[in-house]
Amino acid sequence: MNKEAFTLMELIISVMIIGMVFVFSYQVFNFTKTNQKNINKSIQNNSTSSMKIKLIYMDLLNIKEKFEIDNKFNQNLDTIFLQTTNSMYSRHYSFVAYKVVDEKLYRVESSNKLRDDKFGMIKDIDMLFDDVEIFKIYENKNSKNKNKASKSKFVFIKTKTNTIRFEVASI
Repeated sequence: MNKEAFTLMELIISVMIIGMVFVFSYQVFNFTKTNQKNINKSIQNNSTSSMKIKLIYMDLLNIKEKFEIDNKFNQNLDTIFLQTTNSMYSRHYSFVAYKVVDEKLYRVESSNKLRDDKFGMIKDIDMLFDDVEIFKIYENKNSKNKNKASKSKFVFIKTKTNTIRFEVASI
């Protein structure tokens, strides 16, 4: 009697090997999926941060007149008032203020000139960064040439997790 069939022990071992392959491939797939989520979250955070930096950059690049810096309450936290042609809300010559309140950097945009004592006017407020420790803008005036194009601005933002610095120079 010559039977050509698998024994019970061979079938059990084959099923166990296939099961182990599935378990390991599931773990690799789950690990890859988790890494992909973390990468996408990091890319989204960096992209959002880049867009906020670009917004500040474009506001300072497109200043219509001289901007004002107020830091009388805290030397590390500037409050900036400016008028710019850059607008998030389709305004012409928007008035924009940057202010840190409760460690959050806010951008306030309005059609009217902004001051701390006028909160009743129509304005749009956007929160840009959390946990802000330092927000400073320095203006460098080139002494050789007195025109507006020779001015550059240095922006420094320090949060608990990140430091952002960049220069805005008119050409």
